[in-house]
Amino acid sequence: MGDWIAAFEADYFEHQERTPTTESSFKLGYYHYLKRLPQNKVLTGQVLERVIKATKLNSCSRSKICKAFKRFGKFAGIDIGFIDKKLRGTYSTNRPAPRELPSDELIVEFFSKIPNPRWRWVYGVIATYALRPHEAFHLDTENLEQGGYILKVLENTKTGYREVPPLHPEWVDQFGLRQKQLPSVTGKNNLAFGSRVSRAFRRYHLPFPPYHLRHCYAIRCIRFQVRETLAARWMGHSVAMHTTIYQAHLSKPIEQEAFERAINDPNRPQPPS
Repeated sequence: MGDWIAAFEADYFEHQERTPTTESSFKLGYYHYLKRLPQNKVLTGQVLERVIKATKLNSCSRSKICKAFKRFGKFAGIDIGFIDKKLRGTYSTNRPAPRELPSDELIVEFFSKIPNPRWRWVYGVIATYALRPHEAFHLDTENLEQGGYILKVLENTKTGYREVPPLHPEWVDQFGLRQKQLPSVTGKNNLAFGSRVSRAFRRYHLPFPPYHLRHCYAIRCIRFQVRETLAARWMGHSVAMHTTIYQAHLSKPIEQEAFERAINDPNRPQPPS
């Protein structure tokens, strides 16, 4: 088993450049699950099936381990026909688990409760600009420093370069974002930087993870009637991601607000008399 895993890793990086980003992708998408296999045993479909069934049915883990083992088994030339829909379960990223997202008022409240000014800056810039946690360490803030409001996310991030406007421009000055203040942490890749941010949120007892701040920006886009194509561009993901993942977190009050705004719009087309 260990030999096959080593060969699979070598083959994986023969088809793409080995960088900190691709190493993180391999670790999260494959090695995280392959290391659960008994390294000194013969590779068989039965062993793969047994390890898969040790995960919870209809869970994200079950879905991901099936995907990893299916590619691994195919590479090793063993029968993987047993990794079917029934074994994978019904988990789908198109039906994400509901999240309790903080209100904008709560976001402002917890900003002031972070004692370290450098981590306060990270929190504020993520909340204001819908950043992935690691992106806080890969920014061009020149426009902010010159009095503007557009933040530039640099190329060496998950989805590359983009420019982002704040939907609450007042937060730029309220959170003191014009002067970059990054904490003195290091990381060999984006995954490591993201982990540093998550640990800081836990250390300061924030009641939500950093990604919730990004999700709140997505909901804000919907509330402020930003076109999906623009919202997706600002957040650095596809329109499909924006509609299937983020709109799933719309609460009933936000839906009601959108409905009332639509029917009370003076420019709403009127039905024929």
